[in-house]
Amino acid sequence: MKKRQEKRRKELSVERFEISAQKQQQGAPSVLMAILVMAVGSLPLLIGLGVIKPQGAVHAPLFVIGAIGVAFIMSGVMILSQALGLPQKSPLSKVLAFVLLCSFLSPFVWLSFLGDGPIIFRIAFGIPVVMVILVFLLPFIPGVKVISAEEAAQRQVERISRKL
Repeated sequence: MKKRQEKRRKELSVERFEISAQKQQQGAPSVLMAILVMAVGSLPLLIGLGVIKPQGAVHAPLFVIGAIGVAFIMSGVMILSQALGLPQKSPLSKVLAFVLLCSFLSPFVWLSFLGDGPIIFRIAFGIPVVMVILVFLLPFIPGVKVISAEEAAQRQVERISRKL
């Protein structure tokens, strides 16, 4: 009796995990959200390019402000590419992701290594930045395999079902 209950409990656990994985896959990105994110990024990009003059004091170089705008615009382009069905493993998708990551990390790199401030702050902030850069660059290193969420969910289901 206990073995049957234990087996049924594990089966329910596997079923719940599969349902959770399916719900995560159903959330499709929308074109409207992509346009909104790109619109948000257009202002910092225009300021970074010098088209719009910022009001008040600017505490970072214009290229850093422009990089923030590029990060938002690239995020919108990535959302749009998913909404239009571009495969995530395509070369174009990898290039878009690389540009997004570089533009996203550039303000942190500037703050850590090129900005003003006490050296202890720059070192303390720079170490995690370097670690994040290394983690972000892993998918672009030849021979490193990064699995998708679907593959990870499938592996987890297989692992749980083997324990049954």
